[in-house]
Amino acid sequence: MSRWTVRLSSISLANFKNVQKGTIDMRRPAACSADILALYGQNGSGKTSLIDAMGVLKRCLVGDRLPQRAQTFIEYGCSSATVEYAFRITDGSKVYRTVYEVVLSRRSASAETESPESQKLLPVYISREVLKIAAEEQESSGRLRRVIDTGQGDAFGPDTMLRQLVGARKEPLLDLIVEKRMAIKESRSFIFSQEFRKAMKAGEEGDPTLDQPGSMRAACLDVIDALAFYGVDGLFVVETSLVDSIGLSALPLVFRTNTSNGMRISGLEMLRADAPTNIPDTQLAVTKKIISSLNVVLRQIVPGLEMEIRELGKVVLDDGSNGQRIQLLSRRGNVVLPLDCESEGVKKIVSVLQVLILMYNEPSVTVAIDELDAGIFEYLLGELLSILAEGGRGQLIFTSHNLRPLETLDKQYIIFTSTNPSNRYVRMKGAKETNNLRSMYFRSIVVGGSSEELYEHTSNGEIAYALRQAGEGIE
Repeated sequence: MSRWTVRLSSISLANFKNVQKGTIDMRRPAACSADILALYGQNGSGKTSLIDAMGVLKRCLVGDRLPQRAQTFIEYGCSSATVEYAFRITDGSKVYRTVYEVVLSRRSASAETESPESQKLLPVYISREVLKIAAEEQESSGRLRRVIDTGQGDAFGPDTMLRQLVGARKEPLLDLIVEKRMAIKESRSFIFSQEFRKAMKAGEEGDPTLDQPGSMRAACLDVIDALAFYGVDGLFVVETSLVDSIGLSALPLVFRTNTSNGMRISGLEMLRADAPTNIPDTQLAVTKKIISSLNVVLRQIVPGLEMEIRELGKVVLDDGSNGQRIQLLSRRGNVVLPLDCESEGVKKIVSVLQVLILMYNEPSVTVAIDELDAGIFEYLLGELLSILAEGGRGQLIFTSHNLRPLETLDKQYIIFTSTNPSNRYVRMKGAKETNNLRSMYFRSIVVGGSSEELYEHTSNGEIAYALRQAGEGIE
């Protein structure tokens, strides 16, 4: 378990999907310990872009490749997109303000056609990473210092920090140069790769004078270790593809738990809601523990409902290992049915409930969910969010079309998308505690008055005429 608490402070997007420029800062009322960010806006106005940007962060920090659809992350007509994440990292005695910048670029056409091997490369790669750190004492402000910039030099710059981190030996430096090329080829992070940390450790072993407590090198190592652990253990992103899979009778369980031997594991478990699933023997105990944990809260959210795992027998998996065949069931009193018989809203709650439990209890957990409201009764959604806002300790970022949270959450938690691609994310100005934010939002859409236009108006008459024309064409 990491001693560090990591909190996301802000996120800025530039030329990312349909967001030419947009910045969001996390805010919360003074009496609350949770950071909640609820994003509302018109279809196609940049809500999912924020969740995709959080997905990029997750993949960078854990060393995974960008997803295949990353080629859609760069705005049409642009050669690159930039996302900047700001954090506050503390262990109680040390405080670091940190900015991590990621630049996604398109590969050149020549690079894609050089050889059959190059044609298999993802068309988008991470062309630059920048890490800035300010070490603070007792919350005093410090100047951010650029400690790693992969856009400089064969490995990274500035040169002074390269020497502090790696030392003067050639072997670690050569290893870094090779690893950087591999990271570019594989469309993944260079800074958060295992090889990067190995090279820094090798440099220290070759030159013990590099290990100076309180130096910028020590701060850099602290920050990289804290963010890498946060990526695995504290950052959970439920993207659109996972939300859509629920409607296809799949049940993606986003989880983190401890095993019987004391190891902590986290990840995504894909189960079926409509049919039995084969899982490895080693996964059965973990799945049982997850379901048991979920039931503690599930029976309070949906009165009378519990989940069960029915073991159907041993199987041999495709890789030759031993496994178990299980089926997920829902129980209401004496009535037991396949989980698929429950509504999509119930399955959505089950899918994300484990990480919401973590967010409620741990300050170093950030959960980002696209379309949190999908299928969930709006009153229940409002009540859940009120509970998370009042007693939660972590961070929750979500998009929604259901406007009930506008009436239950503090206005500092709410951000709207605008029709201006150069200023996508705005807050409602002039909203007082006694104002109904939902009413103000509708009023801004209808009569205007906000700093940016929040809705690109459509004509009911033109829509009706278009429907009639389309119908005549079908006939």
